Formats: sequence, structure tokens, C-alpha cells
Amino acid sequence: MKKKIINGIMMVALLFATVTSFVSCKDNDEDLKIDVTAALLPEIKQAQNDITNLQTSKADASTVTTLSGKLTTLENTVNNLKYATPEQFQSLKDELAAIQAHIKDLVYALENMVTSVTVNATATSIIPNSKIFPGINMQLIGAAYGDPVKPAGEFPSTNAMLYVDGNALPAALIAGDTYSWDENTKYIGAENGNEAGKVYFTLNPSNVDPANLKSLKLVNSKQEEIATLGEAKVCEDELTWGQTRGIGYDQTHAAKLWVADATMDVDNVKQAIDLKKIIDFKSIKNSVETMINSAKTSGVKTAGKTVLQESAKIATTLITAPSNIEPMTAVALKAEWNDTIGTRSVLSDYSIAATAYKPLSFAEFKDVQFTANVDLSKIDNAVYKFAKKLKKTIDNITAKVEKTNVNFSIDLNDLNPDQFEVTTKVFAVAETDSKTIDGQTVTTIAKIYFTDSETRATTPQNGRTVKKIEEDMGDFQPNYQYYSELTVGKDLSEEIAKIKTAVQNGFDTKSIQDLLKQAITSLRDVEDGVDDIVSLTDRVTNYLSTIINKSINFIGTGRILEPILLVNTDNGIQRATGNYTAGTYTFIPTTLNYEVLAPAYKKYIAVVDANGDVRYKTLKTKGEEGFKNLEVELKANDTKIVYAAMDFRGYQIAKVYDITVK
Repeated sequence: MKKKIINGIMMVALLFATVTSFVSCKDNDEDLKIDVTAALLPEIKQAQNDITNLQTSKADASTVTTLSGKLTTLENTVNNLKYATPEQFQSLKDELAAIQAHIKDLVYALENMVTSVTVNATATSIIPNSKIFPGINMQLIGAAYGDPVKPAGEFPSTNAMLYVDGNALPAALIAGDTYSWDENTKYIGAENGNEAGKVYFTLNPSNVDPANLKSLKLVNSKQEEIATLGEAKVCEDELTWGQTRGIGYDQTHAAKLWVADATMDVDNVKQAIDLKKIIDFKSIKNSVETMINSAKTSGVKTAGKTVLQESAKIATTLITAPSNIEPMTAVALKAEWNDTIGTRSVLSDYSIAATAYKPLSFAEFKDVQFTANVDLSKIDNAVYKFAKKLKKTIDNITAKVEKTNVNFSIDLNDLNPDQFEVTTKVFAVAETDSKTIDGQTVTTIAKIYFTDSETRATTPQNGRTVKKIEEDMGDFQPNYQYYSELTVGKDLSEEIAKIKTAVQNGFDTKSIQDLLKQAITSLRDVEDGVDDIVSLTDRVTNYLSTIINKSINFIGTGRILEPILLVNTDNGIQRATGNYTAGTYTFIPTTLNYEVLAPAYKKYIAVVDANGDVRYKTLKTKGEEGFKNLEVELKANDTKIVYAAMDFRGYQIAKVYDITVK
């Protein structure tokens, strides 16, 4: 009996243990399962909201519908399952992640979808601004190229035959690699594609960043690529009608205006323009001279600025003349981007004319220069040094009155530069008047003139009292004739010799007087009117405006094609010749008309030290960084800066500027 009772107890214990063991196993399974409704439904709801927004957008409808169906199926699965193993949960989570990624791709594609693209303007070296006049927007891209001088050549060269003025650079001033061509060279300017100008454009919607697009290119009506665009940047200038642009403006309140450089192969376009075949040089010469003469009443800066603007307008008129030009390739700006269905694109109007053109050469007016025996560059440098010396005297005189009361003309008719000697005395004379301002009488300078006659300087004119300017004297008084003297030949013996040689070879004294007067005006105008707000480009053109007149005065339009090296200093834009403090400067290698009609293709800049060695050199190609504005470090005891430019035919002009660096 006892045995049966014990067996029964054991049986119950065993059964209880089995049941307990079964219940414990069920609890462990529940702990391992995940509540997928709590984990996934919030994200599914957000995805549903995103899809709803996509259904009312411009996203591909079929793609959105497919995504919506997949999301609904996933939601039903989650609701029915409620709990899932880690493996099941991961599978559901991956499925949701794929849907979310597809939604993100659609949203990104929408953010970068371009509904329209508009070309607002173009700019090339021949037409700086396509917005010529209200109602006239000649959108043009043009790649320059030229037929090389045969049979062969190099740049920079020691061959005088390649130089417009016959003054070749000596070998000692040429260092580093050179550019060369031979009888097999088809044309100059297309080795690696040509710089074809700039394209200004807007994208709609305005929040699209061109950097996120697949590509921006210019295509013809057959969708063949004619030109590619480089990196697009927000335009910092305000587009204006006419040949100039204003200073930058804040675009945070408006649609962004983008600008990008265009590059093209000259073989991609139908028609190449040869300016020599369509330009009436005589007509241009007369037009420019008329502009100069009519604008002189507005001041030198206005006159010169007119030349810079009008020379571009002349070119514009000629290249748009139907009788002179064959049809040009019409191109549109094409914007491409990738989305979930592949590559999509949008086109602007076919409003841009694409061409290749042969710009004018530096040698275009070689046969119409003043005289073949005169080295214009040397005369220019000599006159410029004289001008700096006379300007210093003028500054000493004008310091004796309030700056606002300085309004005078400069008279050089009594100077005879061809008769200068090292010991020649020149007298600077200032005649003063008076005027009333707010009830007070103030002294003004009415006239400043230079003479090599002491008698004229010291003989009273118009009843004025004569007085020599002393170092320690006070301010000027009205109705006086103040004079000072200087020895013009001091440190200028070489310049005197050059001017005399020029006169002997037919360069008249009156032309030298005109050059000297305008050089003085140029120096004073620039240094008195420095404005840090004005863009570097406008500062350069303002400076060129002040010296361009003298080029027209004695050789017509030929001189305005010549290269010139400028430098940006604390006193504004100046010629490279002069005194420097050791440091880094921005040099502007350009031409007198800012490369509007005769652009350079290659530029060579070198710095020569006191030992006559080339310490620094660089060779730049059109379109390359540093081609228009170049940072150059000048060191103590540097003595010369060399600037040589080559046009698209291989013709060259070299300038050597004397400098003093301390």
C-alpha cells in the first residue's frame, strides 16, 4: 500500500514538472518575439504621408503608384503578424527601408528637377555683353582661332620677324617652356578646345543647384553637343544693358543668376567669321576718332570709356550684318539630371548663335603706324617717366590749397622735349584765383603750365604777384603767380635721348606734348579717384580710358590693339613701370582696349633680378587661371618686368618695364 502511495506521489510530481517545464518554454518564445506594429507602423505611416505628397507632385505617377501598393502590402503584413522573430522583423525592416530609399530618391529627383532653363545673356571677348540695347540681345558664343604665321615659330621668340614692331625679346629674358608651331599646324587656338565665352542663365525652380545636375551643355537642334559648360557659379554682377556691368548685388531675395564658362571645338560650328574680311578698317578708324573728338568735352575718362564701349559695338554691328555673315549654328542650353526612371533633360530656346571667329591681329594696323622708324613703346615709357616727375611737382603745388578748390588745365605748349638736355631747367607755374564759399573767400588754382623759359615764369601775368615756391612757405593766396623749378634731365638722360631720336625720325614735338599731358592727366585721375568698391575690371577700363586717347591722336586705331601691363596698387590701377615695396601684386596683362577686338592667345610674364637673371616666369593660355589677372611676388632688387603677348596668328609684342623694388 505504501508502495502504491509513493508511486502515485512520484507520478503527480513528474506530471507537475512536465507541465511546469512546458509553460516555461512558452514564456521564453514570447520574450524573443518583437512587437512589429509598435516598431514599424509609425515609420509606415510617415512613408504613406510622403507618398501622398508625391502623388500631388511632378514625380512619375506609375512609380509612385507601385510604391504605394508595396507599402500597403507591408502594412497589412505587419498588422496581421503583430509579433515576429528577429529574423522576420529584419526582413520587414529591410523591405520598409527599400521603400523609404525609393521615396528619398524621388524627393531628391524632384528637388533637382528643372522645369525650365533660360539663357539671360552671353559674353565673349568680341561682344562683352549680349544685352547691347533694350530689345537687342545678341546671344553669341564664339571660339577664337587663327591661321598661324608660316612656316613655323615659337612664343616667346627671339625672331624679330614675328614681332609687330620688330623689337624681339633678347634670349636672356626668355626662360622656361615655349609654345611652338610648324608648317603642319592647322590653326592656333584649338589645341585643347577653345574658350568660347560665358553663359548667364537661370533655372526654374530657383532652388536647383547646377552642381547636382548631371550636365549642362550647349546643343544644336540635332541634340549634338556643340559646347560644354564649366562649373556654374552664382553671378556676382548685375546684368545691365550696354557694354559694362555694375558692381555685385545681393541675390538672397531673388532667383539666382548663374554664370559658367563655355568651351568648344571650332570644328563643331558651321561658319567661321574672319573679321578681316568683313571689317572696313578705315571706317572704324574714322568712327573711333569721331568718338574721341566728340567725347573730349566730357573729359578724358569719358572719352576713353566711350572708345572701349564703341569698339565692341562696332564689332557687334559687323558680325550681325546678314550681308556679311553666313548662317551660324543655333544652340540651346540643355540641363540634364538623373532620377528614378533614368536621365531627364530640359532645353532653353535655340537663342544662342555659335561660331568660331578669327580675331584681329596685333599686326592688323602695322602699315598705318605713325612712322616705321619710331619705337612707340620706348617713347611711351620715356614720356611716362617724365609725366611722373612733372606730376610730383603738380602734387606739391596743389597741396597748397584745399583739394576741392583744384580745378585747372595743364599747358605744355612752352615745353620743347626734343630740345631737352640733362641740365635743362623747367619751370612749373601756378596761377591762383579766389571764390566765395559760404561767405568766405578761398584760394583756387586756375591754371598750371610748364615752360623752359625763366622769363615767362617770372614775368607777372594778368596783374598777378609773382612768388617762388619755397619749401617752408604756407598756403597759397589768391591772385598770385607761384612758380618752382626742376631739372628735367635728372635721372632721365636715357629718356631724353629716346625722345630726341624719335623727333629726328619724324615724331613731332606736338605729339610728345600731347602724350605728356595725357599721361599726367592719367596719373592724377587714377590716384585721385581710387574706389575700393569698384570692381577690378571697371578700375582697369577706367584707367585704360584715360590713356587710350593719346593712341588715337597720332596713329589712328592701330595702337589700341597693343598689349599693356597694368598693376593694381593702393593708388589704383597703374602701369607696371615704377617703384614698389617688396610684396605680392595683382598684375593685369591686357591690351589698350581690354582685348575686345584683338585678344591675346598666349601671355608671357617674367621678373628679372639685379643680376639680369629671370627670377620668375610664367606662360599662360587664354582661358587659363591667371591669364587675365596674375598674382606676382616682387622681391627687393628686382629690376624689370617682362610682358610679351601673342595673338591668334603668332604675331607678338613685348614690353619691358623698368621697376625699383625696395
